[in-house]
Amino acid sequence: MAIPRHVDAGMDQRTSPLKADSVENPASLPLRWDDQELRQSLTRVIITFGIALFNGLRAFVEHEPVVGGIVVTVGVYLGYSLLHLAWVAGYPGNHAARRIIGIVGDQGACTAAFLIGGEKAFPFFVVYIWVSVGNGMRFGSAYMYVATVAGAVGFSLAAWLRGFALPHFDLVLGILVSIIAIPLFVRKLFAQLEGANQRLQALALQLQHDATHDQLTGLANRAVFFDRLNHIIDRRDRHPAPCAVIYFDIDRFKSINDDYGHSVGDELLRQISSEVEAGIRKEDNFCRLAGDEFVVLIEDVASEEAAARIAATVQAAVATPRTIEGHAIEVSASIGIALYPDGINNEDARSVANRADIAMYHSKRHGRGRQTLYRPDLATAAATGP
Repeated sequence: MAIPRHVDAGMDQRTSPLKADSVENPASLPLRWDDQELRQSLTRVIITFGIALFNGLRAFVEHEPVVGGIVVTVGVYLGYSLLHLAWVAGYPGNHAARRIIGIVGDQGACTAAFLIGGEKAFPFFVVYIWVSVGNGMRFGSAYMYVATVAGAVGFSLAAWLRGFALPHFDLVLGILVSIIAIPLFVRKLFAQLEGANQRLQALALQLQHDATHDQLTGLANRAVFFDRLNHIIDRRDRHPAPCAVIYFDIDRFKSINDDYGHSVGDELLRQISSEVEAGIRKEDNFCRLAGDEFVVLIEDVASEEAAARIAATVQAAVATPRTIEGHAIEVSASIGIALYPDGINNEDARSVANRADIAMYHSKRHGRGRQTLYRPDLATAAATGP
């Protein structure tokens, strides 16, 4: 299961705090319209045009002259926005310095609005917060800190230079606290949401794993086995190579549980699972069906002899002497082998597995600790009994 990455108290860890990001050769980087920095630059240009249009229309409707300071400020900011957009579009990639320049420019424009408008610009303090939170969400917590400090310093400077700091001390203090505290609160909130989201993702992965794996041994379960075997059968027309199903259980496993306890039996199953899995090919599917019953699904098996050799490897792994909780344990496996295709029409996965199961019980009835390849007469023998 994937382990959730550590979540810092910050909203995002996508960037390394204020370290110069590695910049690749711009010529090798395609222009991506979903790039966060490019989208931010486009938004900046659109908003600046919007502000200019709004002030022009308001002056026209109210028959008021446009304040020269506003014209100069908007003009300078628009020029800066266009240059920044050209920089991002021409040199895509991660540039820490460029992001910081963008933050300083945005907060500086908001400060200019306060220097020009004085107390009338109080509603614009939310722009400071918007710049801080926006950069934090796009680029990481470190950039939010830079934006927050720039906003707090800019507002404090404007309040002092315009002389409204003392006459409106309570209001100015409240705005300053908001400029600092709201981004920090949002940062904490997003960190908690991110942590909750990662815990949910981890839980979903765990549930998905539990639905397809045996909890005791960690092997794939019967649902995975039948799904995989059905897939092999369905693709037979495109991939006609045969497969083999090696079905086995542990001889006298019930006696192990009765004599030594279930903890010994469970540990025996875990050890057998580990040793069998280590002895087969990585591309083979090894599953626990139920209790002490296991199956190995071998794709592209070359012949009956090849399947028998793999079954012998399984038998050797099961028969390895071992000591569990001070008890010397020696067991064997009864193995049944079924090949697919085997001249039987319209077979499905359960039919193939049933043939391997019949062959396994034939091994068990005839001395245990052996392997049997399915033959049609075994089905008749199984139906009539020993």
